[in-house]
Amino acid sequence: MLQEAVLPLQDGEVDLTPALANLPAGRFETTLQRLDCVSPCDESASLRMSIDWRPGAAARAPAPGLRAGVHKLLVRSLARAAPSPPRRAHVLLVAGPDAPGHAARFDEWVALARSWGDTVDAATRQALLHAAMDELAERP
Repeated sequence: MLQEAVLPLQDGEVDLTPALANLPAGRFETTLQRLDCVSPCDESASLRMSIDWRPGAAARAPAPGLRAGVHKLLVRSLARAAPSPPRRAHVLLVAGPDAPGHAARFDEWVALARSWGDTVDAATRQALLHAAMDELAERP
């Protein structure tokens, strides 16, 4: 399962590890699309790349032109034997030094949403997490 997460963006690379942590090993095509553009996004607001993912390993990828902000992450398996539709999640790209603090605050929101259990539908929990990302994206 793909996770909504805070992803560090540092030294021209994005660390996809927090979002991919629950996926099985394999080769995946990943696409990051910026969601918080004021006007139509330019090409630098989107990035497509292939990743050889191994659970427990870091998944850093070159991120030329990507900037901090809320993005949609699409992940599609490239395995020929098991093609699947893309998985989707929202992720917040944050400058490396700010990532741990933002990730900790986002984890608090995730814990709150989980604490609701089945008393609240999945769409409501997801809407809360997306709002939390939007709010965190506005913080310095």
